[in-house]
Amino acid sequence: MKIVVVMGSPRKLETLKVVQRFEEKLVAQCEVTFNYIFLKDVCIKPCLGCFICLEKGEEFCPQRDDDRVKIFDLLMNADGVIFASPNYSLQVTALMKNFLDRMAYVFHRPCFFHKAFIPIITQGVYGGEEIMKYLETLGSFWGFNVTKGVLVTTPPGVRLPAEETKIQRKITEGVHRFQKTLTGNPSPKPNIKKFIIFNLVCAFKPYGPKDRDYNYFKDKGWLEASYYYETKLPLIYRIIGTFVRTKFSKEGAKRQMLLSRLRKQDLER
Repeated sequence: MKIVVVMGSPRKLETLKVVQRFEEKLVAQCEVTFNYIFLKDVCIKPCLGCFICLEKGEEFCPQRDDDRVKIFDLLMNADGVIFASPNYSLQVTALMKNFLDRMAYVFHRPCFFHKAFIPIITQGVYGGEEIMKYLETLGSFWGFNVTKGVLVTTPPGVRLPAEETKIQRKITEGVHRFQKTLTGNPSPKPNIKKFIIFNLVCAFKPYGPKDRDYNYFKDKGWLEASYYYETKLPLIYRIIGTFVRTKFSKEGAKRQMLLSRLRKQDLER
């Protein structure tokens, strides 16, 4: 199995050391290979906020002549993905955030299904919990099978034995969780929140044949499907899904009419 690590740190110090420990423990338990992407060593141009990737498609991005597509392809060909970042000002690093912004279209058109995902966060003192939750939420929206992340405090200088023991324990626990996701059911039943979000998105998607998201969902067959992929769903899920689509498809139609009117007005100006 192939694991791709996206490293958000501008340095190769504490975060890299933690991920390498993680790699050592995982390799000892199952047959995997690691491929590291150091964002500091690749070209990811800044997002311009132009919405072209959302409206027309990522292939029309004005910043497309960089390494985003290469990284995307590596992620698509991986069995498991790790996003690793130190805590910088209570967030991921600028390198990581810029990369995530350039991948914003995946929120609209998720594609990383059947792949295990785990974030690894290092911090000096405080704030990493929210960063870890942010990356876990992002991974879920992108389609990954998300594993609860690893957050370790790596204070500078000489560490006490108890601190080192705690770091090793958190890494070991994270490896066990990730391995379970990596080798488990690649098409797990979604929780009720993810299922409702899927049906809400489908209810609002029918904007028209010129809409990129609509065509993406239509081509995937999701507009008529029970979920993004085949999985066993209890009867109550199907009842809720039907209710959500019936109720909110009317709102989607109203929005479509409003958008069409606004576009017409823009053309007349």
